[in-house]
Amino acid sequence: NERDKLSVHAGAMYYHEFAEPYHSLDASIYGMTGSYRITDYEGIYDDDRGVLSAGFDYDIGDFTIYGQYNQYIEDENPMSINAGLKYRF
Repeated sequence: NERDKLSVHAGAMYYHEFAEPYHSLDASIYGMTGSYRITDYEGIYDDDRGVLSAGFDYDIGDFTIYGQYNQYIEDENPMSINAGLKYRF
């Protein structure tokens, strides 16, 4: 109607990592002395990865209720769920 709006979206994505950025990476913050070593000992990062996603936005006046679900297609098949409320000032 004129005041409320429901939006639904779905998607899929695939990507391939050509480099190996997580294997023995040294990280530091600009202006900080020293660095930290990041190594993927557990092998949790895949070179090939896919993501299936679905979500919604429900606008009620100045408020928006939203939800997002992501299912990662890789060895461990992790997922993430995000939901919340937004207000437009």
